Amino acid sequence: MNYAWNAIKKGEELRLTDAIVEDLNINDQNDFLPSPETMELYFSIISSGKDDTDYQLILGPNPGSVGAGKSFGRFLDMVDESVTDKGCCFL
Repeated sequence: MNYAWNAIKKGEELRLTDAIVEDLNINDQNDFLPSPETMELYFSIISSGKDDTDYQLILGPNPGSVGAGKSFGRFLDMVDESVTDKGCCFL
């Protein structure tokens, strides 16, 4: 279950195979906390150029937050109302 830690120690990338995803799957019967309906994940995009379609997504050191829009919401007062008035699924 320590796939990420082992990859970091070895300086290797972690490729999620079907077997690893299955191993990481949580048995809902033993899950005492409800899963969030939405969440945020923070990635860095690594590519040779902005139009490059061959790129890597690198999960950031702070993987995200529980609830889509929670991190961005603190900046809403800085966003023009014409943008926020368009409506969005999580703002």
